[in-house]
Amino acid sequence: MDSYRVCSLALICAAFIFNTFCRGVELDSRSLQHFPQQEYNSNEKELIHALQGVLEKLKNNRFPLYGKKHGQLPMCEAGDQCALRKGARIGKLCDCPYRISCNSFLLRCL
Repeated sequence: MDSYRVCSLALICAAFIFNTFCRGVELDSRSLQHFPQQEYNSNEKELIHALQGVLEKLKNNRFPLYGKKHGQLPMCEAGDQCALRKGARIGKLCDCPYRISCNSFLLRCL
């Protein structure tokens, strides 16, 4: 019973390997039919070179991790405008310092 399982497993593995190997050869020949190998003219070479340069610049350009903190408002001084009224809504522009609050009528840090 054990030898039967081992033989069937080996046969299945061999069939799988043979199937994948044959598909790879078939895909290579099909890709050559649809995308024949050709030499690039000078304009295409220049475009490829320019695109590679742009990609290198983008790869080297790292954005600062601590540049802008989302969800945190900047601090404002006492007496500064800390909020803005638009209709019935009030939007905060900045946070007031410690022991000072944003007055909802004047919209200033008092």
